Amino acid sequence: MRYVVLIAHKNRELVESYLDALDDAGFSCVTTDTGSGALETALSYKPQVAIIEAELPEVQGTDVCLRLKQEDATQKISVVLLGADSPQERFVSTEVGANVFMVEPVAAPQIVATVRELCSALEPS
Repeated sequence: MRYVVLIAHKNRELVESYLDALDDAGFSCVTTDTGSGALETALSYKPQVAIIEAELPEVQGTDVCLRLKQEDATQKISVVLLGADSPQERFVSTEVGANVFMVEPVAAPQIVATVRELCSALEPS
């Protein structure tokens, strides 16, 4: 099965590096640079994993995560929340239901390893 990964981040250069690495690792990716776009894309594409920047335009990434976790249609999406190295962001990521919190900047190989780990948990043993 080819897993789908949603990347919601406003830094296009970073998104391109994640896209290349995830594609090379066998994942299909969809991208957006806004929080509202992340919500729409999640409903349309039903990704297994969403990589979401905490500070997104229109709808904050933390709010996107919370909404994904509250909706029946999207609550099973594993969310990787990317944010600043602060106790507050770490706390908020837990409160909104993020599966993983990573401090930015995150290198593409680290993103691939995290996505692989989350997807392997989805496979029947």
